[in-house]
Amino acid sequence: GFDGEAFFAAIRGYLACLHSSQPHVPSEMPVLGVFGNRDVVTPREQQSPALARLARNATFEEIASAGHYPHLEAPELFVDVLDTWMRALPAFRALR
Repeated sequence: GFDGEAFFAAIRGYLACLHSSQPHVPSEMPVLGVFGNRDVVTPREQQSPALARLARNATFEEIASAGHYPHLEAPELFVDVLDTWMRALPAFRALR
């Protein structure tokens, strides 16, 4: 079932990270931020700077036909974006 305590602990941790000036993701860790360009809940202009502070080497992609839930609203496009990004990772290329 829903664990409210864990959920709110995660939200508190996320908010603390947003207000920190220190990156929290190792620079060698790949991070992908996928945004829907019709997201009015947390628009890219709001989230990109925060994610860039947390993960200095983050990659950002935008899905033109999606809002707040690009993975649900445009699943095929989301998978294409994710697949393209993953195939470009050095670790993925090393597996070939």
